[in-house]
Amino acid sequence: MMGFIYVLRSEGFLKIGWSRNPESRLRIAKTFNPHPVELVGFFDAEDRREREIHIQFSPYRVNGSEWFRDEGEVAAWAATLSVGGNDILTNWIKANRGSQVRLAKHLNVTRSNISQWRKVPVEHLLRVEAFTGIPRQQLRPDIFEAANSSEAAQ
Repeated sequence: MMGFIYVLRSEGFLKIGWSRNPESRLRIAKTFNPHPVELVGFFDAEDRREREIHIQFSPYRVNGSEWFRDEGEVAAWAATLSVGGNDILTNWIKANRGSQVRLAKHLNVTRSNISQWRKVPVEHLLRVEAFTGIPRQQLRPDIFEAANSSEAAQ
């Protein structure tokens, strides 16, 4: 069955799962986890791919669960999912049917405006973050990496 492999991060651990709606899984994970939880990324996949990934990263698996230590090969793999920029927004829209229309209404722009964004415009960044739950640092890593570099240089 087609859906998405998603990766969540919390306090040094990664949860690798399969869902038709990764954002829903994030909301659920936040309710049962006492620590902050973030969506690292997700990609199109059949449900059987989840088991293959669990086997691949079994040395990092925690107590036979869907949680893995955020280190080594599994951490490197998860880092490739954090695509940033508009790709992460596009993936979120694909995973949440009808969300582009709702986001466009929320921002008072057209759907085609959103489709044409190469990067989330700064003037919409905070509202897109609030609406989607995607951290601004993932939506616009170019801004935050530059800010961190400037601070480190001082």
